[in-house]
Amino acid sequence: MATPGRLLDLIENFGLDIKYAKYLILDEGDAMIDIGFEKDLDRLMSRHLSNDVRSMVFSATVPKFIQETAMKKMENPILIDLVGTDTH
Repeated sequence: MATPGRLLDLIENFGLDIKYAKYLILDEGDAMIDIGFEKDLDRLMSRHLSNDVRSMVFSATVPKFIQETAMKKMENPILIDLVGTDTH
C-alpha cells in the first residue's frame, strides 16, 4: 500500500518491479485526484502497469469529476452506488 508518488519512487529509485501486478486499487480515489495525484496516477498507469491491470476506485462519494475521469481513463467502467446519486 502506497500513495501514487511513493509507489513511483519505489519503482524508479529502488527497483520495485510491478510488471506482474494484476490490480490497482485506489481507496478514497476522489480525494487523491482532488489533491493532485492525477499526474502521478497517469504516469504510474502509462509507464509501469500493463493494459491487463484491473483498476478499482473506492470512495465514499462519487463526484462528477471522478465519473468523468473514469470514463476517460478506464475501459468499460462500472459505478456501484450504495448510497444514492451524488449531484455535485
